[in-house]
Amino acid sequence: VRVPALRIYLFVLFGLGIAAVLYMTFLRRMLEPKHEYRVVSADPHPEARAIELELEPVGTPLRHRAGQFTYVELLDDRVAIKRDFAGHPFSICSAPSDHGHLSIIVGAEGETTERIQEIVDQDEARALVHGAYGRLPFHRDGPPKRLWISGGIGVTPFLAMAEELADDPGDRDVVLVVGVDRSEHAFYADRLEQCEARSGGALRVILWDR
Repeated sequence: VRVPALRIYLFVLFGLGIAAVLYMTFLRRMLEPKHEYRVVSADPHPEARAIELELEPVGTPLRHRAGQFTYVELLDDRVAIKRDFAGHPFSICSAPSDHGHLSIIVGAEGETTERIQEIVDQDEARALVHGAYGRLPFHRDGPPKRLWISGGIGVTPFLAMAEELADDPGDRDVVLVVGVDRSEHAFYADRLEQCEARSGGALRVILWDR
């Protein structure tokens, strides 16, 4: 039995799927805002299998809010093994007040991320930064008491939010709980302790390990 409505529904669904693939593969690269950066340093943290990259703007820097993320596309054939043009999403762990510089932490779990360190060590790496995206940032007009919970590499957006809170504590009372497998994985602990001290009591950091 033929059902015309079902046929129309399937055609529309198929068309939307093709449109989404074309947008993600081609149109987004041309339409969305992009900023060129150079990778100026790479700080490896082997105990946590992570690399922290510092990026310096080439031209107009990206405007972002603490807690947002961006898509980073390294302009190097050695890192794009299968020419994945979509880029990779990374949380921005530097505060917006950091003079246009961006800091991201990459978990070295796959072939792409494991090659980043090699590229930076050998020569200057360039990157296209897309965005910024996300609605995690806390608002100044929101409730003053907050509980932030993070685990492992998921702490990255909270690093930027802690920096922003330390710069402008206001009357907020925020508790940040960071969970890690082992204490040595928390290579960012000193940074959070400094934010806690600067915040004047507005931020309390609790490091929890098994």
